[in-house]
Amino acid sequence: MRKKSTPKKPNAWSKLSPKLRRNIIAAFVISSSIPVAYTADSTFLSSQTNNNTQSQIYSNTVEQAINTMTTSMSTIIQNNTQEITKALATATKQEQVVGEEITDSLVRNAQSYMSAVQAIDQNNKAKEIAFKYGVLGQGYKACTVVAQNKDLAKSPQIVNQSGASIVGNTGNQPGTLAQDSTSDRNDRIQEHREKFCTVTEAQTGVCRLSDLPGGDTNAALLFQSVYPDSKEAEARVAVRRNILGEKDLAIPVAGGRTPQGQEYLLALNHKASMLAFPAYSLAIIDAQNLKQFGDENGDLKSANEILEKTVARYYGGKEALEWQKAMIAQEPRGLLVEAARIEGLEVWMDQQSYEQSLRMEGLLATLVLATAEPFKQKTRLAEKNALSHQAKISMPDL
Repeated sequence: MRKKSTPKKPNAWSKLSPKLRRNIIAAFVISSSIPVAYTADSTFLSSQTNNNTQSQIYSNTVEQAINTMTTSMSTIIQNNTQEITKALATATKQEQVVGEEITDSLVRNAQSYMSAVQAIDQNNKAKEIAFKYGVLGQGYKACTVVAQNKDLAKSPQIVNQSGASIVGNTGNQPGTLAQDSTSDRNDRIQEHREKFCTVTEAQTGVCRLSDLPGGDTNAALLFQSVYPDSKEAEARVAVRRNILGEKDLAIPVAGGRTPQGQEYLLALNHKASMLAFPAYSLAIIDAQNLKQFGDENGDLKSANEILEKTVARYYGGKEALEWQKAMIAQEPRGLLVEAARIEGLEVWMDQQSYEQSLRMEGLLATLVLATAEPFKQKTRLAEKNALSHQAKISMPDL
């Protein structure tokens, strides 16, 4: 096998440019041809001297040319090196800038992506909150219903307080006594003729026809919502007064100390206690239908009107249709809210029914005791007969 020839290392001559090498060869030819021109001549020595001088001149010229070329080449190489260095620096800077731009672009893209993800996440949370706690997640007219339910919740306490006050302002409430029964009776008759004169009474000329005839005997007024200072409210007081009857007559202190007076006072207490439950129940009915509660619009409503409006929101009222339409668009949370409100209303009504049942038990107990009055009279008569018979037996014969 033939061995591969190793490439020769470049010498100094090969490193020179072709133009420079041509100049050197020309100078060498000129210098070497001078002795040939001068053959055997008598003036050989002088010619030789001239040749040496001429050779020196050419040698200096060649050396100067070489030096000039060397300097020119160095300058060119240096300039090229500087240009290459500048080009490399520019390329390096451009590559760095491009890399930074690519990096910045990647960072901006990542930031934009994360911003988009966060925006979508916030949007989803906002929609979830809007659905759960907004119009579609709070039930039907959340703020209005809350205000109405607050009015409904505080009405029983106010009604009970008003009922107790109404009992005391009746005028002939249980336990009150009159110094003159005739005077009290005349006052009530006069009030009837001035405010509640009926058609029949007006035709006979007893009184002038009232704009609320027979109001003091119309029990239906107790179940109608009226304003506190209205004539209907006065008529309801008169109705309750007529139901309770006339005042009992007060007796002197000395008379109350006798056995008969004490028995009379005990009978008065018994009667007042028997009338206490009816008087309070009638007063509660009056208070429940008295317009004393301001609604969300600032209008006065009675407790029964507030209750009727609340119930009509779900069943039978004009608002019930609107409520049913709203339930179709509600989120599950909104439906649960409405279910909780309905359950709360039922619990509230159960509580009112419980309090009403207590009053009914008191009325039934009073009714049973009133029914037992004839038996009490028979018992007292039998007691007197027994005591009289015992007295006759125990007395000795004369």
